[in-house]
Amino acid sequence: MRQYSYSLINQVGSKTITSATIDARQLYRIAGQVIVGAGAATAGTLQLQYSCDPVNAVNITPNGITGVSNWSNFGTAVTVSGAAKQSILFSTLPFSDIGYAWIQAVYTDSSSGTGAGLVTVNLNFQGF
Repeated sequence: MRQYSYSLINQVGSKTITSATIDARQLYRIAGQVIVGAGAATAGTLQLQYSCDPVNAVNITPNGITGVSNWSNFGTAVTVSGAAKQSILFSTLPFSDIGYAWIQAVYTDSSSGTGAGLVTVNLNFQGF
């Protein structure tokens, strides 16, 4: 068993941000955390998404994964707002039995581009 840690998003939350795609085919446990704010206002929602697109329809290269086109939402989006630093756990994530092939995170800005706070999404996985 191996432990994997990914920082899917680590950017200022002034626009919609889609993370890189994570290959989840060898993963079976997941935990996630969103960290926002740190002295600058941020407002938006964070949604984890999964896909079961077939592997033969996806391009896997050393530079990343492309070609995944059918995404569904994991549970409910997490709403973030304010200037004070916040750390929020994803309470809607399944903690075992991940059967999805691909995972990504999408932050949607609701500040009309004025958000200046850093948005960080960290995920930890256990897998093979």
